[in-house]
Amino acid sequence: MTRSLHLLPTVALLALPASACSFTSYAPPSRTMPLETAQAPTAGQTEAQLEVNAAGAVMGFDTTNGGARLRHGITDQLAITGDVGVLHVNGDSPETEREALLGRVGVHVHPARAPRIALTTGFGGGTSPLAGRWLSYDVGVVASAESRHVLPFISGEVFASVPIDPPTFSYESYDGDIHTDRLSNTRGARATAGVALRTSEASRAALLLGLSWGVVANADGDDDQVLGVGAGVRLPLD
Repeated sequence: MTRSLHLLPTVALLALPASACSFTSYAPPSRTMPLETAQAPTAGQTEAQLEVNAAGAVMGFDTTNGGARLRHGITDQLAITGDVGVLHVNGDSPETEREALLGRVGVHVHPARAPRIALTTGFGGGTSPLAGRWLSYDVGVVASAESRHVLPFISGEVFASVPIDPPTFSYESYDGDIHTDRLSNTRGARATAGVALRTSEASRAALLLGLSWGVVANADGDDDQVLGVGAGVRLPLD
């Protein structure tokens, strides 16, 4: 059964215009824009992080997104991560089905002392009232420097997302045409660069700022470039 929606291309990355006259669909990753350094909680430590970001495709969608992350140190070299997030498509349409909910569990592997590099991997997925459900996994690497107040970082990540029995859906484009599509297998890669700002070398609380660039492609061979800007606040809970 085909569902319809009268708004700009749907929930973030779900229906992106490949150009002014061409539209396609992607299943997004399980977190919108990772802001993290190589440093992580040590054994027994717990941290929370809140993030907001804006992401968009060139001549395509425009979204505002948010997320929350909880990290807990299992050992001095291993932390587990839990993420939840929401993607919201911007626009003037009165329709309400504009969000997708995301979830992810992952691990952060790093040296015990003065970590400068870390490996990340995670598994999760998402759900949209319009476009259905999907599963997603990712693998990445993070490198960062260490200083008293400023920690610059850069990360790279690849991901793949697989829809679960995706429904057919329809939406109205800028020119008033109705487009029908469905999610398909999606792969992507992205790089994020930013800084973590803290008050002292001993402080685990930090303000994080970052920029990202990436590409996504679906099983039909369509692809888009995705740009993002985000900010986050990290706080210790122990």
